[in-house]
Amino acid sequence: MAKVDLTSKIERVEAFEERVGVRFQGMSAFLDADDDDYISLQVHGEIHASSGAELTDDVNVVIAVYDQSDRVIGTDTSYYDSESFFGFEAFSESLNISVKNISKIRIYPKKG
Repeated sequence: MAKVDLTSKIERVEAFEERVGVRFQGMSAFLDADDDDYISLQVHGEIHASSGAELTDDVNVVIAVYDQSDRVIGTDTSYYDSESFFGFEAFSESLNISVKNISKIRIYPKKG
């Protein structure tokens, strides 16, 4: 099986983005399932400071992957330090998951 584009499954939590002072752009997701024993999901995008070029706090970006029964089947977290962040940063995360049938990929920020 070639890579499958799952970008349409991405759900942002814009209320969280507003509260934390960031916004996500350019997001995409691809499933790579050449082997039933190894299923990989790659999620890409950019995190931007919503006002100005600096983050007010450290930020964790959480990616949660759900199956057709709405169970969480994989998570990943990326950390962004407010001291070294400027403007925006691209991210790319890879998650190993147990099933191919994904219902949604939720991406949201948390104050770090």
